[in-house]
Amino acid sequence: MMASSRFSNQLNLSGRRRRFAVSILVSALEEIKSSRAYPKKHEVLKTFKKQGGEAGCRFDNRPQMRIVGICGSPRKKLSRTGHLVREVLAGAQSLGADIDYFDLATLKIGYCNGCGRCHQLGECAQKNDFNSIFEKMMAADGLVLGSPVYISHVTGLLKNWIDHLANTIHCQRLLGKYGAVVSTTGGSGLKETADYLEWLLRHTGAQTVGRVVCRLGDGPIPEDAEPLREAKSLGIALAHAIEEGAEFPEQLKEHEEQRRYFREVIMNRQDQWDWEYRYWKEKGWA
Repeated sequence: MMASSRFSNQLNLSGRRRRFAVSILVSALEEIKSSRAYPKKHEVLKTFKKQGGEAGCRFDNRPQMRIVGICGSPRKKLSRTGHLVREVLAGAQSLGADIDYFDLATLKIGYCNGCGRCHQLGECAQKNDFNSIFEKMMAADGLVLGSPVYISHVTGLLKNWIDHLANTIHCQRLLGKYGAVVSTTGGSGLKETADYLEWLLRHTGAQTVGRVVCRLGDGPIPEDAEPLREAKSLGIALAHAIEEGAEFPEQLKEHEEQRRYFREVIMNRQDQWDWEYRYWKEKGWA
């Protein structure tokens, strides 16, 4: 392990990429040792790059990360909230992130009907666009949620998507991921809406990095407007948090408190919610 750590240092990797590099290097060393007692450095690097390439690892010093943005505005291409979410993603992309943007107004997601199947299946039983977004979200390292303020809350469009996250919250399935939020308004309700979105992210297991909230007039956001600069900066901060494996102690404490609460809920319903009970057992929480 000491040799693999030394080679990862020479590759100039850090944070989560360093941990990934070490695991690949260990595999590379084992492969070469099978044919030679003392592998040379260039052989290890060659094998590492071969295996890393197959696993999607990069060697240009950019963060290896994926970030998903979701906009809950019904205004599609006219959405200023969507513009800001995309700018957050652009900030992260400038540091090498792979990004995906979902406009809920263009997708089909039915209302949650309270069937409870997600507790038994680990996914929504409905056949619509929710599960395709969820798969992308689970494969990502970061999530950006955006909503304009509708009567001091998120839009119905976004709330409908959120209503499908019961299993995600029960099992903290976004644990280890990071999030950011965007909210816009023409008047009031910014704090309430952004607070709710951050609360949601924390309850899925993610840690929140920051927010962009702003009051806007009519028409598109001017290209030189401060909110766009703030959004890009937020995306950069999100990418840095992912790269560095940042920890926010108060949020981690909240995660622990939430697990204590749901432990009793899951244990009491282990027969009905068998998928969630198995997940908790695998995590060592039950």
